Amino acid sequence: MALPISHSLPSLTHGFVPKTLALKRNTSFIVSRRSDYYEPQKVTSRPPPPEDSLSAASQPSRVYVGYSIYKGKAALTIEPRPPEFSPLDSGAFKVSKEGFALMQFAPAVGTRQYDWSRKQVFSLSVTEIGTLMSLGAKDSCEFFHDPFKGRSDEGKVRKLLKAEPLPDGTGHFFNLSKS
Repeated sequence: MALPISHSLPSLTHGFVPKTLALKRNTSFIVSRRSDYYEPQKVTSRPPPPEDSLSAASQPSRVYVGYSIYKGKAALTIEPRPPEFSPLDSGAFKVSKEGFALMQFAPAVGTRQYDWSRKQVFSLSVTEIGTLMSLGAKDSCEFFHDPFKGRSDEGKVRKLLKAEPLPDGTGHFFNLSKS
């Protein structure tokens, strides 16, 4: 699946390989303002609710914004997934499940039509996201995942996400393969 990505989302160019994504670097800076993405908690003196009444309404509301790209040969969605926490007896919390970014690639089946039933999914850990963000213009990296690791089907499916530099040094090609 081929998707070039840059700030202006240029049209597809020749030489793209299926299941491939190209990210182009910009010279502009990205500025993030936390207030745009979450609602800060207000400190009050009211007592905490009973444990059995914890609901979505009583928890702080946060918005995690995904990003979708639709091109002629494929579509890509990237959705951040927050970590999950467990309460400790001390009243503190510990991370019970790390956060990640869910990438979903879907092939095009027509003009502006994508077959999401044939999508390929790859989950990037926080460490892998950091590795991608730190790549230089000529650097590359690979991530291997086994979706069945630790189960009886371990080793039967292997996913490989490659990030390779574009020839002109303006970004990276992302190639997702499954064997």
